[in-house]
Amino acid sequence: MNSKIVESINILLITLICVLSGVAQANEKIDFQKVDPNQIPAELMMLSVATKTNYEKIKTWQGNMDFHDVIISKGQDSVNILEQHTDVKSVNEPNELMTLYEGTVEFKIDAKNDCRFVHTVRPQPVTYTDPEKERVYTSLSGSWE
Repeated sequence: MNSKIVESINILLITLICVLSGVAQANEKIDFQKVDPNQIPAELMMLSVATKTNYEKIKTWQGNMDFHDVIISKGQDSVNILEQHTDVKSVNEPNELMTLYEGTVEFKIDAKNDCRFVHTVRPQPVTYTDPEKERVYTSLSGSWE
């Protein structure tokens, strides 16, 4: 799978987790109170300041995450993967092949300038495991950044 696609999926999952945690907090019971008409300008100013503060916090969102992606291939796809990415040239067709990608993604998002920076590091080579024969193959590509 293309690393850009995996990277985008991982960022999407992080965003989804953050949104869902906000939804869970939003489901808490909220007690509304009437505001004295003389206090409306002050309350609106307080809401404006809080909104601006929140925007300032998220306009340069950044973080990092570890990823462990497992892709399962079957039949001829398994043979093709081993022949293309390892030094194995003659393979008895595995029924199933598990491909493991492990690494870290560092990301920074500058919403104000509509920019994003993503740095992906895979310190170990990709491994391919045939669970039926209990054999592990290592990718020729090595580590990746």
